[in-house]
Amino acid sequence: MDTTPLGFPYPECDPPEVKDLSDINQVHALAEAVNSFMQILEDRAETELLEPPTGRMIMTALTATTANEVIPAFNSATFATGGMGTVTGGLLVPTRGWYLAGTYSLVNYVGAPFEVRTQLLRNSTAVMGYGTVSQTVNSLPYQTGVFLCNAGDIIGVRIRHETAGSPSWSYQSRIWGARLVEV
Repeated sequence: MDTTPLGFPYPECDPPEVKDLSDINQVHALAEAVNSFMQILEDRAETELLEPPTGRMIMTALTATTANEVIPAFNSATFATGGMGTVTGGLLVPTRGWYLAGTYSLVNYVGAPFEVRTQLLRNSTAVMGYGTVSQTVNSLPYQTGVFLCNAGDIIGVRIRHETAGSPSWSYQSRIWGARLVEV
């Protein structure tokens, strides 16, 4: 069997026919190359499938506002693994790839009900339309999505309501993300 397409050394003898020490060295070199290749595969499987970069951030307290739109300032990392960083604006992406991200926010308001929606952001720019509409006193609008990110991008969230005027409301958000595939 030819081993050169995989980049392994090709032994010149046919095992188990061993004529001298050089034949054993050739087979040994092939075994070492295969072992090294398998270690690379195992390490990649571990970082891609078993321990991809992941992170989750929260706001530790409700924040009051009268603005129609806010971008939450997260202040506590629940966890961040595999190089996924945490910054005030959200999750810092460590490597280029496809990421699964999600957000939800507890929203309280005073007065008449109004519609509240969340939107996932990449570097403060929307990566998709607004998510679910919530209209209850203690609403919990959420959104999830899969999108391509580059190393250094920040995954964040925007909360918006479409009510006329400036009602008083408060919010407390969470955001999480995980790399699905590195590209």
